[in-house]
Amino acid sequence: MNNHIDIPLSNDFSFLKLAHILFSYHFPNDNLKKAFFLFLYHNIKRMGVTFFLHMEFANILFNNNIPDYSDNDINDLIKLLRKKYRVSKSFFSPRISFKYFFALVLAYALKLESIDVNSPQFAHLCDVLKIKKDFQQLLEGYINLPGTGNTEELLSFFENTPFKKIDRIISPLSIFINQENTFYNLPRKKITVFSTMSAGKSTFINALLGHDYLPSKNEACTAKITTIADTDHINYCLGYAVKKEKQVFCGNVDKKKIDEWNNDSEISEIVLEGNLDRIGSEKIVAVIHDTPGINYSGNSTHKEITLTHLIDSKPDVIICLLDATQMLTTDFSEALENLKKSNDEGSKAKVIFVINKADSYDPQKESLKDMIGDTHEELKKYGFDAPIIIPVSSQAARLFKMALQGKGNFTENEIDNFTRFIRVFLQPENNFGILAVEIPDNVRQNMEYETNSAHEIIIEGKVYERDNIVKALFNTGIPVVENMINCWKEAR
Repeated sequence: MNNHIDIPLSNDFSFLKLAHILFSYHFPNDNLKKAFFLFLYHNIKRMGVTFFLHMEFANILFNNNIPDYSDNDINDLIKLLRKKYRVSKSFFSPRISFKYFFALVLAYALKLESIDVNSPQFAHLCDVLKIKKDFQQLLEGYINLPGTGNTEELLSFFENTPFKKIDRIISPLSIFINQENTFYNLPRKKITVFSTMSAGKSTFINALLGHDYLPSKNEACTAKITTIADTDHINYCLGYAVKKEKQVFCGNVDKKKIDEWNNDSEISEIVLEGNLDRIGSEKIVAVIHDTPGINYSGNSTHKEITLTHLIDSKPDVIICLLDATQMLTTDFSEALENLKKSNDEGSKAKVIFVINKADSYDPQKESLKDMIGDTHEELKKYGFDAPIIIPVSSQAARLFKMALQGKGNFTENEIDNFTRFIRVFLQPENNFGILAVEIPDNVRQNMEYETNSAHEIIIEGKVYERDNIVKALFNTGIPVVENMINCWKEAR
């Protein structure tokens, strides 16, 4: 089995993030933007950046419609750009600051790829762009710095440049570089999600992310370890798969890509970066490990992969996801026995027990509180002292978060569920957070949810009060799990 990768490769991920930063950068007009991207794209290609990364970078910039010029000569490319996009000669004038931004972006890309900047190609490029010698030397010094580089030298240079508007151009990149440097130097806390098959693990993680990145269906849909590192400064998901001990990258991961990787028998692991909703990464980064369900009869290796991971990866926290519809069954017993044994052999991590699908209980026929009490006593029999138990509805939380974030393009099924969940979780007796046991008092506090959504949110023509959706979200129990993760993540 391949060695587990705990921390994503910063250089490769930074390169793809850079494409997203560039794509969102404001240019005076589309022609200038396209010309800039094409010029950057072909010069990065000329400098020999890794092929797979280069293609993903280009896919982001050109939305999968990548123009290809076979001639790599800079001067010929400039002529093509002028003809195709009617970019005037002033684009390459000594007084146009875009070219300095371009040179800096290219230098940063070369640094990420550890490519020697002292090459005839880079010198020729600077000559064509009429880059001043002192700036070229500064770039060369920056690239040769150890580690990921220091933006202070670059910023100090721009303070003395004659281009008065250069700060506006350099600022986005310097902020980006500083964010990346800070993020990859932060300590990590490893959180493993463990469950039986079909307990709703993918829906649970999607609820934490506030977005559908992991596929969820009524069958085994996680076939290998999927790692998600929480990063607050991006609003999309990037990732790579480990295939034959090499990384295959994707600049913007979705369910379809994860499904494709999961079904590829040559892929051993999936590593992602995305923003875990309401879980901060300012001081410590939460790294979620999604494991295959241990009771999948169709493939016995799922259990082996998961139990080996629990022992070898030494997680700091384990979230054991229990299925409210399958409590106190044979699968329940076997799962707890396997968890206790593997955790004792591994890191003896703290365990949070999360009862998913708790909304399946009919309060008029059965007591969720009694079931939690019975589970609490049962867990102690397996050696879990003072077990933390949090009932949740991942499906409801996922829909509420998507509505609050403006992602309410629901299917007919989801519209029906959303309507039902709003009605259910606005009732005071359906506050799952109150039913959680063995949790610190402060975990039930700090119940705030920041969104840019309007006061009123429309789902399929029906108007919902934003505050009501937020209130319903907090009653699903998922925010209590998020607060619990933040609480233990910060603990030393």
